[in-house]
This record gives sequence, structure tokens and C-alpha cells, in this order.
Amino acid sequence: MKQKVGTVLDARLVRRAKVYAAQRRRPLNSVIEEALAAWLDRPGAATPAGSLVARSAGSMAIDPNLLKTLLAEDLYDAA
Repeated sequence: MKQKVGTVLDARLVRRAKVYAAQRRRPLNSVIEEALAAWLDRPGAATPAGSLVARSAGSMAIDPNLLKTLLAEDLYDAA
């Protein structure tokens, strides 16, 4: 099953990926999917056992109001 993902990438990297895909007559999404799979399948890329959230629970105290403010910020408007 495929899932649509939205992300922000460096414009030069996207151009390089588009050229690569066009030269091979492949869709851009298949090039990105293949590259991500290769990255995750490389030796040493295994994730540690257990949930990161569970392992880090309580390790960073933050004021709930500050957290709410930070989460409300629009990262794409940052200069």
C-alpha cells in the first residue's frame, strides 16, 4: 500500500533527483522511494529496540504554555 508524504527538501537536491529520474525514464517518487529504502537498509541503520517516546518520557520538562506556543509556530514562515 502506498502512502502520500509531504516534506520540504533542498531545491538543488530535488532538481538532481528529477534529472536522475528523467534520464532513467522513471517517476520521481520511485527514485526517492528507492533511495530511502537503500538508506534505511544500510548496515548500522537499525533502530534501537523500544519506542523513542517511551525511552525519553520525562527526560525534558517544558512549561505547557511554552510547548503550546512552540507547536503553534509556522516553521515555513521562519526567515
